[in-house]
Amino acid sequence: MKLYTLGHYNTLRIKEFCEHGILLDAGDGETILMPRKYVEDHLRLGDEVKVFIYLDQEDRLVATTEQALAEVGGTPMLGLVISKLKHAGITQMVVNVHHFAGQIVDYLRANDNFGVTIDISDESDLLLDTGGGILAAR
Repeated sequence: MKLYTLGHYNTLRIKEFCEHGILLDAGDGETILMPRKYVEDHLRLGDEVKVFIYLDQEDRLVATTEQALAEVGGTPMLGLVISKLKHAGITQMVVNVHHFAGQIVDYLRANDNFGVTIDISDESDLLLDTGGGILAAR
């Protein structure tokens, strides 16, 4: 049984330590890498870790402990805002991404864009600031 949901926070058990970080038990014999830069010194084999699961640029599953999606009451705030906008009748939106762009895109994809049209303004390579982001969204 698969133990994770892509684009969400998951609690997974440490299965093994490796050269690049730790491997988390994802179920069905599958593991997910949590890169070394996110591994805290106190973690031990068998410990559970709360991680966000996303796909890297090569479509490999990756886990991180960093949080791009701030939660309110256990739900990412981005989802709450999009749901409120949808309820108000707004069906087309632009989401600007930069740091952890993959996490945000995966979260939107995993939730079928909450039933609205969402265009991504990706500033991962170059920050456009407020004015540039608005121009890019047009």
